[in-house]
Amino acid sequence: LSGSPALHERIGTAHFSSYSDCSRGCNGLEACRSFTACSGQRTCSFFDRAASITTGGTVDAVEMGRDCQHYVQVPCDDPFLAPSGALVQVRFTAAEVFDGARYGGADSIASAWLGERGHAWTVADGVGREVTDVVRGLVRQGRTIQPTKNFFMDIAPHGGKELLVKFHQDLAAVNWLTSDGGWTWDASSWQCHHYVDDQDDKWCDSVGTEGGMEYRMTRGNGTCGSCWCCKRASGTPARHPHRQASIDIFTVETRRPTGFFTVPGVPGKFFRNVGSGAQWHLGFWAKIVQFDRLLAQYVPSHRRKLIILMDSDVGFGGCSDDELLTRYHKMTRAGGAPVVVGGDPWQNPPTPGLQEAELRLRTRKEAMFRAFGLKSNAWAAFEKNRDPPNDDLLFVNSGFIMGPAEDVYKLILCMKQSGWDNWHAWFDDQRGLGLCMTRNPTLATIDYTGTLVATMFAMAPDLLEFSDLRVRNRLAGVTQCFVHTDCSKCGTAWPEWLRNVTRSFRVAGA
Repeated sequence: LSGSPALHERIGTAHFSSYSDCSRGCNGLEACRSFTACSGQRTCSFFDRAASITTGGTVDAVEMGRDCQHYVQVPCDDPFLAPSGALVQVRFTAAEVFDGARYGGADSIASAWLGERGHAWTVADGVGREVTDVVRGLVRQGRTIQPTKNFFMDIAPHGGKELLVKFHQDLAAVNWLTSDGGWTWDASSWQCHHYVDDQDDKWCDSVGTEGGMEYRMTRGNGTCGSCWCCKRASGTPARHPHRQASIDIFTVETRRPTGFFTVPGVPGKFFRNVGSGAQWHLGFWAKIVQFDRLLAQYVPSHRRKLIILMDSDVGFGGCSDDELLTRYHKMTRAGGAPVVVGGDPWQNPPTPGLQEAELRLRTRKEAMFRAFGLKSNAWAAFEKNRDPPNDDLLFVNSGFIMGPAEDVYKLILCMKQSGWDNWHAWFDDQRGLGLCMTRNPTLATIDYTGTLVATMFAMAPDLLEFSDLRVRNRLAGVTQCFVHTDCSKCGTAWPEWLRNVTRSFRVAGA
């Protein structure tokens, strides 16, 4: 690999090396990692994984594309929002072997091209022959493929010097990267951990899993570069009496590739994106369709596993897994439903009869406040209009949904049926959520406290404060779990506030 020193990582059973290229497109900033400029565009392309992968002694040269079309575009001045992308294409040289079974089978192959000109050959050069049907057929037969083998001789007289295979950006295309063979979103790469407070090598060697992160003492063996202490998002059971495994967080972000990317705010949580390639149209229809497709596959083998579906403008405040689960279970008991959704001070979109129906469930708020030891008027000090109870979080916000997978799926299917505005042929998932909750109160309840997820629309700037590397909820005096920054034009620009929280960790090296 060219460029800066390789960072060797391990995901599932595959070893790979990724490298960073801080390009002129980001002004050479040290903080700007893995970007390359695209001419004529005011964005930087995320250039995260050009890799050499070793599995079972076979070396595959792997690339995610070398031009703008293969990359997610993000603002050059905000590299911290960049995601890790899914595999796009794999290049095999003459001596290398392509085993299609490890890459999701024949149906995962979008196209295959046979090169005739050594390592410099690219499809963009117009040199090469498409061999998609041949490659798919061989994969279906269970055969491994080398560019120089006889089955290519009738296409290219001397075979090929390279074979380029492009994949669909979907589940099958990247399954081989994961620790769980069935789910693309379970993979998380090792990162360097910088010690804080009383942490040291002894701590790293003994801590195991803490706060949703798995730590490993590697003594600089390359797992996360030259660092001795590595970390990644945990896939092991959390330390909680309910023995709930690490909670998967899914989002539908059509502008990013399939795969995972960091939830903004305090480090430690990761989105699993299932929205790559979807067309955003008819309101929020694409969002609900993608969640439907995900859960149709996910639920049969994960029925009671807790999951979170949330918008990509939701950040993490730093609460522990124990705090997250304890609050969730308190809310489900007080609200009388297995699914907890975000709250909102407004009923939106306007729907005849829905505001009154949601207000009739206000007794749940009183029960929940008692469970959390809060006074009934606790919101008064933090509401912009200082007009409780009308501005309390009494209405649904569909940007956050948490619960057992099978119950969340029931809710999503109901929302899919109920969210249409038939007069305007427009779909709103929040309309569907409000109607489904009020018609079936035993299915979902609102987080009336805002401690699991704080919806910042119309909230005063003093509700949350960032101190000691955590976001603190001043209403309840606790570390905040999630923050929904869905108000860019409010008095407080919450999206910018969340970006500043994210940047503070980069500066501190946390």
